[in-house]
Amino acid sequence: MGEGILKDGIAAGRLAENQYVSNFADLHPPFVTHEAFVEADRCYFCYDAPCQTACPTSIDIPLFIREILTDNPLGAAETIFSQNILGGMCARVCPTEQLCEEACVREAAEGKPVKIGMLQRYATDVAMQDNVQFFTVPFTSMTQQGWAKHSARMDLANLTLVRFTWDGGWIDVYIDDVRFYRHTNRQ
Repeated sequence: MGEGILKDGIAAGRLAENQYVSNFADLHPPFVTHEAFVEADRCYFCYDAPCQTACPTSIDIPLFIREILTDNPLGAAETIFSQNILGGMCARVCPTEQLCEEACVREAAEGKPVKIGMLQRYATDVAMQDNVQFFTVPFTSMTQQGWAKHSARMDLANLTLVRFTWDGGWIDVYIDDVRFYRHTNRQ
């Protein structure tokens, strides 16, 4: 069995602390407020925004960029999170250069699109640093694991759900009476 980095299997402490910091550091540093304003000012706020059409989560990109430009990063974060509960993570890992930024009108005209992913990260980081919660997610019992479960819980929170109850292994779902629909699963 090897020692240090060459240990077999999963083992803690293979790397020095500074190596972890270096290996898991952000590729691009986040925007500061001034950089976010300058980048947001480059947006044309297209009516039929091709960037929004290219976004898999259909975030209202011109709206959240306008909110950043008007010094309302929390409003921008709410716009983002209302459409994509994982907006903070997606701001870091989404291939924006192949999706929304590639569709940006500035990309076609100048070869340099608005940095939508960085603006999204700026807005969501402000909300997370301020510990702002925009939604109350109900407790649900689900079989999905990981991020899919959290996204599904957020989608359920946006519905008019009255309650989730656990009843002998089945979930009872009650939709408000306005919809005239009630579904109950019982054992």
